Amino acid sequence: MITIDEESAKAIAALMGNYITSICTDRNNTIIAASCRNDVFRVWDFETGRVKRTFKGHTALVKQVLISPCEKFYFSSSKDGTIKKWDLKYEMLLDTMEGHTDWVRTIAIDKAAKYIVSGSDDRTVRIWDLKTCKVVKTLDTGGNAVAKVFIDENENKIIAVTFAKTILFWDKHSYNKVNELRCKLQPDAPSYIDYRNNRIAVVGAEHIEIMDVLTKHVDLVENMKDIYSIKFNNDAKTLICGGNKFIKYWDIEKGKCCREIKCEGGLIDVLHCSSDERYLLTSGGIADNTIRIWDYKSGHLLNTIKNEDDELGNQHLHNSVNYRLLSVEFKDSQRTTKPWWKFW
Repeated sequence: MITIDEESAKAIAALMGNYITSICTDRNNTIIAASCRNDVFRVWDFETGRVKRTFKGHTALVKQVLISPCEKFYFSSSKDGTIKKWDLKYEMLLDTMEGHTDWVRTIAIDKAAKYIVSGSDDRTVRIWDLKTCKVVKTLDTGGNAVAKVFIDENENKIIAVTFAKTILFWDKHSYNKVNELRCKLQPDAPSYIDYRNNRIAVVGAEHIEIMDVLTKHVDLVENMKDIYSIKFNNDAKTLICGGNKFIKYWDIEKGKCCREIKCEGGLIDVLHCSSDERYLLTSGGIADNTIRIWDYKSGHLLNTIKNEDDELGNQHLHNSVNYRLLSVEFKDSQRTTKPWWKFW
């Protein structure tokens, strides 16, 4: 583990330039939207890979972008503590949701597109009405920063995973807390967590924990080193794992890897599976500022899209720093040691 001071951490952040923090697609796979570190999110044409529009409005890193189920809006969340609502057709900012006092790492939208759930480092989960863009409820997380939020439409639950290894469940209608579980492994970043069909997966240093939240049965997938992102497929029977120059498909019921794809560009810390499971989209984040589109079934690489405005800092950092940024910690002004994700 390498420990650096806060000024050095800021210097490394300046070198990073622009990189992709999340990816999403529309239902028909016609557009790709990705949030970026340099305060914007960008939209590409899926088929041609050409940039359609760059959306500016946030004042800090954009952590996540989503397309609403009705496909009329984009929603973006940011380190500036806000969530923004954008018109998809006319490509304009409609509203800004303010209320969080720290950066908003994670958002989720219900299928009816009536509300959005947000999780923040301010240790709250908030429910927002999408018509008024106002908070209708603030949920208590027990004083813990939120790594990832989900909405389970089948079970009518809102779910939050915190950096303190707690999994919190609230009723979607009453907002009453109905359950609380604990992970065995420490989730160090939102990309290390996924939930679908009553299964939750969390990545640790060398293992992956897969929990059935109904039975509380836990499968521990051992010897899974260098995993930086995970995503369940639609029926939650396969866990897709992004690693250092590889993608693994883990068959949960058989307990074995059923496919491995070798990749260029370093570690994969962003994964997205299209809703029809035709495509897998990946990004290498800091080290490789691209989006790669893969055939989900065959594993063949179909296209590579370079994120524009790639600053020289990205290449300089990639060439000159040969250690994993995930193993870097920094000390803040109070000499408190924190992992890198608490800074960026």
